[in-house]
Amino acid sequence: MLHAARVRKNPESSPVFDLDQERRRTLEIDAREDQQMTLGHKFVLGAFMLALVLLVYGVLAHGWYITEIGALFLGLGLLAGPLGNLSLAESADAFKEGARGMVGVALIIGCARAILVVAGDGRIIDVLLYSVASLIAGFHPIVASQAMFVAQGIINFFVHSGSGQAALTMPVMAPLADVVGISRQTAVLAFQFGEGWINPILPTSGVTMGVLGLAGISWDRWFRWMLPVQVYFFILALVLLIPPFLFHYH
Repeated sequence: MLHAARVRKNPESSPVFDLDQERRRTLEIDAREDQQMTLGHKFVLGAFMLALVLLVYGVLAHGWYITEIGALFLGLGLLAGPLGNLSLAESADAFKEGARGMVGVALIIGCARAILVVAGDGRIIDVLLYSVASLIAGFHPIVASQAMFVAQGIINFFVHSGSGQAALTMPVMAPLADVVGISRQTAVLAFQFGEGWINPILPTSGVTMGVLGLAGISWDRWFRWMLPVQVYFFILALVLLIPPFLFHYH
């Protein structure tokens, strides 16, 4: 909140001020401020709102997921051209212009997925999990729970799905908790902390890198800005894993 108020008062203090200025020049925002909303604009906006309603209905009533949602927005894109009074040539040019900004994002997501495929097929994750479990088994219970948190963060570098990571690690971490003298609930808590802590800065996360690509923000700039917050959450998680052992959390 304090940072947002400071940026509103002094936009130059924003870490992405130069990127915003460049984007304004690229999009010619200042030159478009005097444009009026036409009937075509209203039709496109109405179609977009209708698509959002259909999206909510499809997800809740029919269990739509990525494939169905993607088809919905593809149909909306095809419909937006005629509704906006664009010719076929203009619609094709608009599509190419929009796709140009997404090519880099698609490549980033593909590379992030490739790391997971290599780590899974090469049994890298299995070896890592076995080695970490063997190391944690000799720790004091408090240190063991904290080491589980760190281990979950490391494994999350390769496995970004929360349910997938739980299915992979908890069959090992749950009995390991019995061995080191902490409750299985504490092991689950360490998983929750580790799975969520590092997600915002993971360079292998398709979601994180995709959003950064869409926003036009480089990962290294985002990482530098987020690092103090991540350090704070890291220390906070280590501290919060002490009371469950002291108070016999079950």
